[in-house]
Amino acid sequence: MHQYLAHIEQLDDFGSILAFVRTIALEHGAVRQSYHFTPVFDGPTSADTIVYAEGFDQRWIALYDNEDFRAHDPIPARTMASGGMLTWSQAINLRPNDDDVIRYVEAMRAHGIEHGVGFALFGQR
Repeated sequence: MHQYLAHIEQLDDFGSILAFVRTIALEHGAVRQSYHFTPVFDGPTSADTIVYAEGFDQRWIALYDNEDFRAHDPIPARTMASGGMLTWSQAINLRPNDDDVIRYVEAMRAHGIEHGVGFALFGQR
């Protein structure tokens, strides 16, 4: 992991960073990935957050585009709060979940989305 972070530090534009991360993820067997472009002082599942997603079923993307549904995704905020890396299971189980989060997780599983990892990324790089 450290060799990838060192390379990212050498890149000077976001497009290059996203392309590099995408390539590494695919090389390591990722079948889907997303990145939340979150406005300053906003949450990673807010209505103003732009989500780049690749490899997800279009029905899931349409559902996730619904801001009321997306607001109950616990994974991005819990990952960012951790300051590092969490598996989706770790993020979901980090603290007790309310009924809305439970329904969100059930919807993930119904769409075949179970395993993943989240990385907390901050700043320009």
